[in-house]
Amino acid sequence: MEQVTIFDKILYIKNQLIVLFITTSLVAGLVVVRYLDFFAREESPQILQVTPAKLAEWKADPSVVSVGLYIFNFTEFNMRDNDFVIDAVVWFEYDTNAISTEMIGKFSFENAEILQMSPPDTKTIKDKLFSLYKVKVKFSSNIDYTEFPMDDHKIYISILNKFVNPQDIIFYSDFHNFIFSDDVYLVEWAIRDSFVEYGHSEADLERFEDEKVFRDPKVVFSFEVRRTGFRKILLVLIPLFLIFFIGLFSFGFSPATHTSQIQYVAAGAVTSLIAYRFVLQSLSPPVGYFMFVDYIFTVFLIFSFIVFFMGLYVIYYGKLTRRMQMIRAILLISFHITIVILCYYLLFVWGRL
Repeated sequence: MEQVTIFDKILYIKNQLIVLFITTSLVAGLVVVRYLDFFAREESPQILQVTPAKLAEWKADPSVVSVGLYIFNFTEFNMRDNDFVIDAVVWFEYDTNAISTEMIGKFSFENAEILQMSPPDTKTIKDKLFSLYKVKVKFSSNIDYTEFPMDDHKIYISILNKFVNPQDIIFYSDFHNFIFSDDVYLVEWAIRDSFVEYGHSEADLERFEDEKVFRDPKVVFSFEVRRTGFRKILLVLIPLFLIFFIGLFSFGFSPATHTSQIQYVAAGAVTSLIAYRFVLQSLSPPVGYFMFVDYIFTVFLIFSFIVFFMGLYVIYYGKLTRRMQMIRAILLISFHITIVILCYYLLFVWGRL
């Protein structure tokens, strides 16, 4: 009777289930830790500070205009397609001797379209004019989907005025001026924190010509959002892992007695992954770069093809030699180890160094 080796034992279905449990536990732990560790990859739009040194360089003494944003609700919050629509109030507090209400009303949103805007509602507060505008704005932000579906985000809303310059007028704001209504509700997302930066934007009209620039006063309101649960994460990742791990069970069959099982299981994993790619395409944001889920899918597809061709080889050979069993066992363990290392790298190292 042929001696049972450690490689034979590794390939027993019972032992494969144990290895599978260990791998899924480690991956699940990594996913939970990453979910609790907020990390947004988005970079802020250009915002340059107006410092005393700059004012001295410009020989300017600009008037300060306070800016605020109150968001009633998001009538559209489509993170997948980077489409957002807000009902909001934009307000300004300013000295009418320095700037007129007509000029204030020429404000705009960056990367946005103002769908509706009311006439200014004005009143005097402490010798300054307070003007508010009710607006409906459709905008997009520089969303980074690299870690989808494990992604956290920071969304930016920029207000600027292209008809004045910071030598004459500077915008000022702080976090007290950026408020969300208690009625704001986002499907699948929750607002975590908000921030405000103010200053100016700057564009060079000609390279190496410092005099040929134009500047606009600008305020950047931003807020962080994270998924409210694991539903989308599980919906995307569980089928991938399930299909791949089922394919690995073909390593537990002998070609002498289970030829058809090896074929069906290995080939089924490959075809199922390819079919699931179309589902992923509908769930994933339409971007041109690889995301977390794309790397996982690609690695699983490559590994599944290896399992499939290994199955064809042992079926063609007709029996299992000790070398074949050793190769199958090493492949099995290597796949599991690679999956854990890959998930750790993509979730905690990739893009953070």
